[in-house]
Amino acid sequence: MEWLDKYTFPVEGKFQDKNYAQKIASFFLDQLLQNGTTTALVLTTVYPQSVDALFEEAELRNMRIIKCFSQSKI
Repeated sequence: MEWLDKYTFPVEGKFQDKNYAQKIASFFLDQLLQNGTTTALVLTTVYPQSVDALFEEAELRNMRIIKCFSQSKI
């Protein structure tokens, strides 16, 4: 699908960079907390470093995160 190649995959590819992933995870988790959410089911990327960044940032905030991702490629 053309829209995946044009929009989704380029943005998702940025999560290979752990620093980028940490920045986004920090913003995301801060937004959850500002709205009273302390536990979340999160659909992660396929990049392990981005998942690590999410859990590291969540741990700093004493949040509970449940990861959910698919091993299959589209």
